[in-house]
Amino acid sequence: MTNINSNDVLNNLRNIVNAQSFENVPNQLAEKVLPVIEIREPTPCDFVRSVKTTGNVETLYTVPVGVKTYLTGIFMNSSVFEANIAEAAMSVTFVQDGTTQTIELTNTGSTNNCSNNSMSVYFRNGILLDQGSLVTMYVDTTSEGSATITGFKK
Repeated sequence: MTNINSNDVLNNLRNIVNAQSFENVPNQLAEKVLPVIEIREPTPCDFVRSVKTTGNVETLYTVPVGVKTYLTGIFMNSSVFEANIAEAAMSVTFVQDGTTQTIELTNTGSTNNCSNNSMSVYFRNGILLDQGSLVTMYVDTTSEGSATITGFKK
């Protein structure tokens, strides 16, 4: 058996497993059972790119060759300024493992001349982007959109 003799460790275990209601937290662990505390480093950020457009495809980022590049966040906003637009769409597209991936934001229009919709997507460990590929944003002609991406290189 492994003995836990540190009150700090016992209190930390109590907090992690939310065991405050237990009167006695075991101070011994079986030989094959070990507590694991996961320490997560903050995700680095090497680049931030933003684009605003109406009715176009715009390049947000050209993925460099010779370095691993990870996408960690996509933030999109779509605004419709005309009445009676049923739906407006925008998207951010990237290439992962040779496959084009698309994150789409749909904005349902309104009858009173204005509607707005936004979305944020965070990829905790990052998505490895194909070298030499493009990250693009598309906004249809009925709306104005902006997108921001974040990521890091290794």
